[in-house]
Amino acid sequence: MQNSPKQNPIVLMYHGIISHPDSIPNNREPGADLYDVSLDQFNAQMEFIKTYGYPVVRFGHEDDLGKKRNVVMTFDDGESNNFDGAFAVLRKFGFPAYFFVIVHRIGRPGYMSWEMLHELIANGMIIGSHGLSHAILTQCTNRQIEEEFTESKSILEKNLNSQVNDFSVPRGFYNARVIEAARRAGYKNIFISTKLTNEADHGIERIAIKRNWTMERFQQSLEGRVSLGEIILDLIKTTCKKFFGGAIYNRIRNKLLGSKL
Repeated sequence: MQNSPKQNPIVLMYHGIISHPDSIPNNREPGADLYDVSLDQFNAQMEFIKTYGYPVVRFGHEDDLGKKRNVVMTFDDGESNNFDGAFAVLRKFGFPAYFFVIVHRIGRPGYMSWEMLHELIANGMIIGSHGLSHAILTQCTNRQIEEEFTESKSILEKNLNSQVNDFSVPRGFYNARVIEAARRAGYKNIFISTKLTNEADHGIERIAIKRNWTMERFQQSLEGRVSLGEIILDLIKTTCKKFFGGAIYNRIRNKLLGSKL
């Protein structure tokens, strides 16, 4: 009997894992709370993955496909609540994960320290770059883009004594110039969110986990299913990003979120 063709893994994107209000950093970008998942909610999601036999793997090290698709875990921004909350849950279930850190925020209040990052690595986790400053890369000059990629990689590798091969594009804005610069800087895996251009063929698309998801919606994500409403919303967002560009789209988004609309 011929084996089924291997499918790409489901790549999940988390941000804050919140156990109490004090675990939320100050001065976040508007809308960050939309992606906050409570610690209890996160634990329940990981328990679901374990119970129903989804293999959790590093990207590029997928198991042979069985009844369940492989899952890859990623965390953006490097908030200390990832270490204080998510890390213990991941260890409990034996799951590896990628933690993408904003280099200029390492050690600041609310963000992971170098000591925390070392402990993550010692326990089988992968540290990747989320840039120096969380800048919208499509708004940057060529020199600024190069600095975001190369300097963040260099600083992480020097301080962690570990090779950094993975990059997560901040805020979902990228184009051919950004993808090419990431490749030149030596990144093997470039994680994006929603596809914006054909250059997404060179990026790893992810599913953003949101705070208002039910367990049923989480299960759908593991099956690669999305509701019609979410498809339409993502299409609107993607079209606006491409039409307005990063700067204008971000100003409109921040204004709407700031006014609670």
